[in-house]
Amino acid sequence: MKVIIFSLGFLKIMKKMTALLSVGENYLMLCSRYRHEVKNNLQFI
Repeated sequence: MKVIIFSLGFLKIMKKMTALLSVGENYLMLCSRYRHEVKNNLQFI
């Protein structure tokens, strides 16, 4: 019985981790895109 509860808790933690990872990836993509645009804008000045 304990094993089932443990595995359910583990699945919940894994779901949270994957959600955090996807958010982190999106944030990194936004940062790199922003940096790229800033570089392009600096070249025009």
